[in-house]
Amino acid sequence: MLVKIKVKKFNIKYSRNLLTIFNSGRKSGKFFRKSLVKFEDHKQWLEKNLKEKKTNIYLGFKNNFLKPFGYVRFDKLSENQKIYEVSIAILKENYGKGLGTKMLGLALKKFKIAKKLIAIVKKKNIRSYKVFSKNFFKIQLIKKKNIMSKNPFDYKKEFYLTKEIK
Repeated sequence: MLVKIKVKKFNIKYSRNLLTIFNSGRKSGKFFRKSLVKFEDHKQWLEKNLKEKKTNIYLGFKNNFLKPFGYVRFDKLSENQKIYEVSIAILKENYGKGLGTKMLGLALKKFKIAKKLIAIVKKKNIRSYKVFSKNFFKIQLIKKKNIMSKNPFDYKKEFYLTKEIK
């Protein structure tokens, strides 16, 4: 069955959905934050970051387009150089279906502000690594424990992927 996907700029009415997606699969050890986030903490973080325009969020919708299945978040790292950290998350029941790859690709087409994107991925999160690499993010050389390698699985805990925007 062909799944139709689209991405929309975040709307505050999806705050709870965003938190549910963020917390989905959190205890797997594949994410930097393992504990679940409470709604009040999430609400404060969201209001602050949206007000300061440090965060841009796109929600992924499939088929009936009623409820988001995932998000792509762009967090500003550098004002002058237009560098953003990009992160993605999807509901656990959607893992392994290619939805994250498609969602990220569509969000990248809509997000035109950045000149450089950085994704930090935990070594165990092979799915996330594949999503970014299929969207043309390239591994940066990182020195960890005297290792210099292009193979992301040589690193202890995480590796960095980047994408230059022309």
